[in-house]
Amino acid sequence: GWFPRDVVKRTLDATTQLAKVSSLPYRDHLKSRNPQLNKRRLHEGYATNTWFSSEPDLNGETCVQLFVDLVSFLIFPFGMKNESEGPTKLKTFVRQIGAPFFLMNDNSKMQTGSKWTEICNDYNIGTGTTEPKHPWQNPAERKIQSVKKAFNRLMDRTNCPEFLWFQCTIFICMLMNVMA
Repeated sequence: GWFPRDVVKRTLDATTQLAKVSSLPYRDHLKSRNPQLNKRRLHEGYATNTWFSSEPDLNGETCVQLFVDLVSFLIFPFGMKNESEGPTKLKTFVRQIGAPFFLMNDNSKMQTGSKWTEICNDYNIGTGTTEPKHPWQNPAERKIQSVKKAFNRLMDRTNCPEFLWFQCTIFICMLMNVMA
């Protein structure tokens, strides 16, 4: 439509008086103010637990941090050389898979420590812990039992060397994720 020049001028004067450019220019933000908004959100809760091995893997990994979906029962294993790498693997999980609504874990020092809690706070992940000395309350424990059973069967029947335990764990988890 067509409007007279004075109506357009009065409109611009009335509507842009609060949006005048300040003397300071806008600056680039190198780090997001809300990192949780940049990550994919998973619409389920997850349980997590650490599984230790008696022998190091090819890459020197001695334990696995397992993340188990509580609705679809998907399993995501992340190898670690020691338990203190847990917060790093939580960041890797959030980066590769997504940020869950909440994480259920046991009362281990690593999973209730300041680094783990800071990551959960940064990505707006709710946390819950089981009661001390009640491992059956953590749903990840049951999945670890299923993975270990299939893992031991695979290792025995194929006569696989023990230093390939983490690769077998990844293979079993991938199979369990696509099987009914």
